[in-house]
Amino acid sequence: MQAVGRHEGFYGFASKPPGWAGSNNWGAIQCGHGPPCDGTDCFEAGDHTATGAAYRTCFRIYKSAEAGAAGLIRELYRRPSVAEALRTGDLSAVALAMRQTGYHETAPAIYAAALERNAAAIREALGEAPPSVAAGQRSSGSKLLELVWAGLFVGMAVRHRMPANRARRRNSR
Repeated sequence: MQAVGRHEGFYGFASKPPGWAGSNNWGAIQCGHGPPCDGTDCFEAGDHTATGAAYRTCFRIYKSAEAGAAGLIRELYRRPSVAEALRTGDLSAVALAMRQTGYHETAPAIYAAALERNAAAIREALGEAPPSVAAGQRSSGSKLLELVWAGLFVGMAVRHRMPANRARRRNSR
């Protein structure tokens, strides 16, 4: 789940293209209607179909990073097949389930590779070894979910505190 948040909206801190800055949108979650967007809880930005054709749509704006993270979790877990795939830890199954439920239009193998790159970056940042879950073998669901939640909120806390800490240091000089 954390790899999805990093890939889709860089934990809600994406700043490009314009409109993403300050949206706290962890999952590139759309508003469910196309332009025009109302501007208070949706903004307009571009996306691409599976064939690469560009289109404009409305994406959600969340009041906080926590609300954006919760939005991503709700969006993924409201799809039973995605929730089941997340419990296995198999990124290919996650990508396929997300595609089959309309979350993204990318070929599942390409999306799974993107999730793996993001998961590898997360593991590297945390100093963790790659998982040893064999394909099709279930990992411990409660431990996995606990780690996902911890990762989401540690990431938010670090990102929220870093600018504040820098500001405090500047003001104390």
